[in-house]
Amino acid sequence: MSQAQQAHGETRQVNYDQRMALVKEWIKSEMLTRFTPPSGIDTKTALSDVAETVNASLPDSKHFEYYLENLTKFIVRQSRTRTLPPARDFQIACENVAKSLSVSHSAPTQQADTSTYLRVTVARVRSGQAISDFWLKHHAMEELLTKTDLTLVELQPYIDAHARQQRSTEGEY
Repeated sequence: MSQAQQAHGETRQVNYDQRMALVKEWIKSEMLTRFTPPSGIDTKTALSDVAETVNASLPDSKHFEYYLENLTKFIVRQSRTRTLPPARDFQIACENVAKSLSVSHSAPTQQADTSTYLRVTVARVRSGQAISDFWLKHHAMEELLTKTDLTLVELQPYIDAHARQQRSTEGEY
């Protein structure tokens, strides 16, 4: 198992080398499949600049992969060409993604039972039981991943099942 794969499923914050491994794997699997390297500059240099920029621009988080996933969506939406955007565009995208995904941990909870519904959902996921589609929506999933030790890897079967269900119901209309 590669270092990136080992770090992917962990719930603790990852160190610099682990983050760089994740970012490099992300660039290969997500960016280079969507964009061509720019001409007029060495490809390795361009990719290295992007990797360093992304690594330095995203916050330390136990859900680093979740940030990368959202960064992919942001970059694809903002791109005007199929050429890999410059490092500066990645820096701006990282800032926007980090800002949009930030959750204030200092704000008091609205209800005393807030942690109860999170604990129940985590227990259901870990035991393989069904959970509400609510938890697969952006803000609810963000809360679940941020306020618990649940990982995106543990939620992936639910995300995949939800996506399959969405695709199967699209054909019905």
